[in-house]
Amino acid sequence: MATISVILRKDKVKKDGTAPLHFLIIKDRKKSKITTGIFIEPKYWNEEKEVIKPGATNSSRLNAFLKNKLAELQNQVIEAETTN
Repeated sequence: MATISVILRKDKVKKDGTAPLHFLIIKDRKKSKITTGIFIEPKYWNEEKEVIKPGATNSSRLNAFLKNKLAELQNQVIEAETTN
């Protein structure tokens, strides 16, 4: 079974202070990262809930986008696991 989570890449902080959000997929102890195209300041990221805090610009839209993409990825992983 694969696990999918959203992570903030603090090791890839840009000059303007924003860091990218990535989807982290772990399957059979192998990690893959897929970029979301979203850059936020680390102070607006909630690591426990894996959501953008309300103080960030367009946080509700970005959280909805992340939830949709996460659901799509989970669906693809489930389909791949059931066909094998």
